[in-house]
Amino acid sequence: MSTCLCPACQQTFPCLSAFDMHRVGSFGEPIYAQSATGKSRRVVGHITSLRRCLTEPEMLAKGMVSNDKGWWMTRPSALHWAQGREEEVVVS
Repeated sequence: MSTCLCPACQQTFPCLSAFDMHRVGSFGEPIYAQSATGKSRRVVGHITSLRRCLTEPEMLAKGMVSNDKGWWMTRPSALHWAQGREEEVVVS
């Protein structure tokens, strides 16, 4: 099973959708050069990126949950969170 480890906050996510859910803010938008015709698409710089990781309280407020391994998931799963279930679920 693959996981996503965020290099910024060091949190682990069991899927890409959970990783994407914990990142917010705008990307650094491109700054284009002005041309005589106004049709230039030459990038001369970027606006500062405002992307950041959500804090733990913010992830909880979005409905995300942390499992027994400390991995943040988009929502609790009845299959993986069954009462008294000790073994790890392996999907092949």
